[in-house]
Amino acid sequence: MEIFKTVFFFVFVLCQLCYAADVLSVDCQPPSIAEGTEGMIIVQKLIPDSPLRCSVTVLPPNKVTANVQQLTLNNNGQIAFKINVIPDGKPGDYEAVLIISCDGQPVFTKKIPVISTDSIVEGDPHFSQLIVDRQTEQIERICYDVSGKSGDYIEIYTHQPTKTYVYGQLLDDYYMHIIKIFSTLGNVTVSTKHVKFNNEVLYAWEESNDIRLYHRGGYMIKIDDNSVTVEVVNKEDMTFRVTRSKHPVTGHYLDFGVFGMLKYDNVDGLLGRIGNNLFKFYDFVQTEDNTKRGTILINGHFAVASKKSKSNSCWLVDVKDVLHPYSITDYILRN
Repeated sequence: MEIFKTVFFFVFVLCQLCYAADVLSVDCQPPSIAEGTEGMIIVQKLIPDSPLRCSVTVLPPNKVTANVQQLTLNNNGQIAFKINVIPDGKPGDYEAVLIISCDGQPVFTKKIPVISTDSIVEGDPHFSQLIVDRQTEQIERICYDVSGKSGDYIEIYTHQPTKTYVYGQLLDDYYMHIIKIFSTLGNVTVSTKHVKFNNEVLYAWEESNDIRLYHRGGYMIKIDDNSVTVEVVNKEDMTFRVTRSKHPVTGHYLDFGVFGMLKYDNVDGLLGRIGNNLFKFYDFVQTEDNTKRGTILINGHFAVASKKSKSNSCWLVDVKDVLHPYSITDYILRN
């Protein structure tokens, strides 16, 4: 009897999966959705049958919303609806889940990659940002490594209309130890020891980890544990984050991020220059080590790129290629 129940259960599950695949076709355009944007879900009923009444659920509900909750699919009918991804202010990509339940039974589940729109500079330093494939108009994440000498300043980000500049200084371990944000609103300096506005020390890292909030000039500065969020209070809505991290050997260093960087109008610096380049992705092949390898055309220059295929990682490109025809020395200030 127990064996019969077990066999019946597996047959039931298999039938449900087959039913989902046979009855519905679900497609997402684009296949990956960036935070702050929307995607189109196309649902098609594959078999002529009586109308199918379905409910739509998207997870997590605090990050992803759909403009419909109920669907009625007629014979071989097709319905399209939108899902919107809300920026959560946290770094990192994740997967949203779309569940379409028909007549009370969950018949279709689809995972949709959600791409964080933050541009990130971390480690020694490793840059990561979003760009657009001009062939497909799909959003892709690329990454590249930047090296320099101790004392060098990297021009990370420049916004010309507001005269906002962000520089990161390298020390002898080749990690960033100082981040400086300059603008007509005032200057914010974050080091591994303290946070300053102009010449005023706002916070020393050895103090308690209580949340601190400061309004200085045109900035709102929030300090929470080992991170500093600097919001530029103007119509451009720029938000930066500096995080104090720790290397097990060399000690503390700084990571940097820009929230919501999907468009690069009027943006320069290393992030802006690369974001404004023209990228065209070509066919990639998967190698034995589960890495995809192929070529990207960057401003008419072919470059080799690679990506670990079992993760939501970035396309790794040499900084010389991703900057073509410019040079990294154009964005490094010596001492």
